[in-house]
Amino acid sequence: MKRNPLVIGVGGLLEKDENGRVTDILANLRNSGCSTYEVKFSRICRNGYTVVCPVSLAWIADITTLVDTALQDPKVDTSRVGLVGSSLGAAMIDQYLASNNQLTGREISYAAISPFARINPSLKPWLESSRNSQKDLEMSTDADKKRGMKRIIPYSNISTILEINTPEILRGISERYEIKPLTIYGLKDERVDPQSIEERHYVLKGKGRNLIQFDCGHNTPYKESIDLATEFLKSRLLS
Repeated sequence: MKRNPLVIGVGGLLEKDENGRVTDILANLRNSGCSTYEVKFSRICRNGYTVVCPVSLAWIADITTLVDTALQDPKVDTSRVGLVGSSLGAAMIDQYLASNNQLTGREISYAAISPFARINPSLKPWLESSRNSQKDLEMSTDADKKRGMKRIIPYSNISTILEINTPEILRGISERYEIKPLTIYGLKDERVDPQSIEERHYVLKGKGRNLIQFDCGHNTPYKESIDLATEFLKSRLLS
């Protein structure tokens, strides 16, 4: 039986029935001959017209469960593994890699779009104030607003956002994994510290040519990001 490369994707703050750029990247790779799995965090839910996103490191359990399932798939070549993450999804992949041994000993190709490496310093006082005043953090997108929806992180989960520092937790990870990263981000990212994104890329021993910058904020150009991530993973896993 022919076995396919495995690609696992983790999007941002999406509930189970929502799709994003990671969904599209996985579809491209599936059409090219990869076996793909997408993590949707079980604790994200909808309350009326509000999508509630209780960001927590407990979300890592959803990644662990899905990876375990994927590695048992008889169609999968477990020696060829790719990861793709966007925003907080990439942060959770990073946390997973730093705390889990499921993929130890493999070379991993990892495409990250606007990875949430560390909060933009300009936002820290606002988040601290929101947490202390018990005010939920609104993260609604333009698409949410057009649909009359609101997307929030509850105030009780803001501390998790403030504590994210993936460059620090990834130091020394090369002792367990050989990761080949592609990083796509906006130089004017208003949510994530752009310097922390660059730092994260080089902590993973990424090459300069695979650090792709756009003159934009957190939301990098949709099609270009999808195409870059797709081609990177195809070239690494299917060549």
